[in-house]
Amino acid sequence: MSPQSATGEPLRESPGDRPRNLLELIHHSVRRWPDHEAIRWRQVPAEGPVAASAWKSWTFAELWDQVRAVSLGLRGLGLVEGDRVVILGRSRPEWLVADLACLALGAVTCPIQPSEPPARIASQLRRLAPRLVIVENDHLLHRLRRGTGEAFDVPAVGMEPLAGSPGHADSLAQLAAAADRSPEAARTWEAEALAIDPSRLATIVHTMADDGEPRGAMLTHGNVVHSCMAATQAVPISMPDVLLSVLPLSHMFERGCGVIASLGVGATVVFADHSMERWASEMAAVRPTVMCCVPAFYQEFEDRIRSRAAGRPAYARGLFRWAAGVGRRCDTLREEERRMPLRLRLQWAFARRVVLSAVHRAFGGRLRWFISGGAPLPAETGRFFASLGITMLEGYGLTEAAPLLTVNRPGEQRFGSVGPPIPETEIRIAPDTEEVLARGPQVMLGYLDLPAVNERMIDADGWLHTGDRGALDASGRLRITGRIKDLIVLATGKKVAPAAIERCLLGSPLIAQAVVVGDAQDAIGVLIVPTGVEDGGGEVDVGQMHREVERLTSELAAYERPRRVALLPRRLSVEAGELAPDGSPRREAVVAHFPEAVAALIGSQEAGPRRTVISRRPRA
Repeated sequence: MSPQSATGEPLRESPGDRPRNLLELIHHSVRRWPDHEAIRWRQVPAEGPVAASAWKSWTFAELWDQVRAVSLGLRGLGLVEGDRVVILGRSRPEWLVADLACLALGAVTCPIQPSEPPARIASQLRRLAPRLVIVENDHLLHRLRRGTGEAFDVPAVGMEPLAGSPGHADSLAQLAAAADRSPEAARTWEAEALAIDPSRLATIVHTMADDGEPRGAMLTHGNVVHSCMAATQAVPISMPDVLLSVLPLSHMFERGCGVIASLGVGATVVFADHSMERWASEMAAVRPTVMCCVPAFYQEFEDRIRSRAAGRPAYARGLFRWAAGVGRRCDTLREEERRMPLRLRLQWAFARRVVLSAVHRAFGGRLRWFISGGAPLPAETGRFFASLGITMLEGYGLTEAAPLLTVNRPGEQRFGSVGPPIPETEIRIAPDTEEVLARGPQVMLGYLDLPAVNERMIDADGWLHTGDRGALDASGRLRITGRIKDLIVLATGKKVAPAAIERCLLGSPLIAQAVVVGDAQDAIGVLIVPTGVEDGGGEVDVGQMHREVERLTSELAAYERPRRVALLPRRLSVEAGELAPDGSPRREAVVAHFPEAVAALIGSQEAGPRRTVISRRPRA
């Protein structure tokens, strides 16, 4: 019988030795390694290609100076403890500096993903009622204004100089230049920043609910500090490591487990180019030792490696298959905890040094491990990288847990599992529903202004109800088996509320029923029952339906717009188990009953209309 609970080991640091807040976590590295490189990024010229850019960097001492100067400049604007500050921009050094500078004053940073549609940005802005908005550039300021209209009267500060903004036209650099640089101001600022209590609210991060409405998860300094410290104990990252940061800092996986956790142990963070097409060349140039990303990125690299191997001469293809086969056998023995024979060890040493060395060089040649999170990692992708001698570690968490709950440990990873609990974290499987429950120092205070929801989300005993189904193996590793809450998680880590999109589509006279699918895929698709359809049928113009779907979803975020459309031959029914009694679709049953239509959605990577011949054979 599978165990019903598991608990992570204690943190190495005693409670009295742990950082009180996020500023103190990073200040440990500032104090120990002031001259060590903290962050690096490409300085792209205002006019010219990215290729003409040069690398710039700050040491830990220089990063701390930047944070202090911007923080004192923000204090000069009147920012005080408890004020909320929205940060809207892509990942860059100024984003990190703005975050830490606000936190140092006791303010609450509220990141908003810049890819969100203007209406949703405006909705979050109204809910947060911020004292200040820090925005990357004029383009994003314009997007913000489009959503809020004339009602937008919040002062704005730019990561880059802004052409004009309500209240202030300062950039962060201008604020820093005008700040009080006296030694007395610096000492007072630092003492106050390092004294912020762990229970102080640090950040409000929005996550998608299954009704399609974003909810603001309220995380304290203590929540995020614990997640960072537990992450670097479970996956030992230290000062010599180099993290290539590719995900948005508005995502807690990158912000907490990636950037802040790395800086907290003295590692170097390198901000990658914003274009995914350049990440491969960035890896070769940066030579990272660790990288956190979502499954879609790893699947893209898997496809590239397989494609290049397939294009090599026959002898090279054969060598690659042999080397990967040796790697697969070695990894199987590791999972089975069996000893590797001498002959296999020698073969694996030759395969890594001679055959697979080109793959390792493509990743920079120093990679210790990839860390996958934000969405389920296909086990086959993990095994593929393991067969090449590249360690892949999958973890699991929620924004509501700041964000980490479990992770596979190096040398003990099991593909298909998201690992055992991180230190000081309890995982329990509810006996009646199989829901994964979690309890630990990283669990949020609750959602902003949603007391009734909070009572359901965090029970009286402090258990966070994740909305995911799971099981624990004999070693305490968690396996996610399904989902209770009606959310689709894409391979990119984006969460989609399908019910909200389906309600939008049912506003069309052409659509009788709609079911959004796409769990673990790169984009969502939609299965549609056209109005008036009867059992059986003939050729139907999917192009017209695709255009109708595009029209109805044009105001949604890009990841919420179905990229693919397939038509079903009959109406869904309660009797067939495809609909719940309230008429909502049971997605697993629909997917199981219409495999050809689902295959058409998943198998077609191109966007745009297609024509499909609907099967005449109804399925029940």
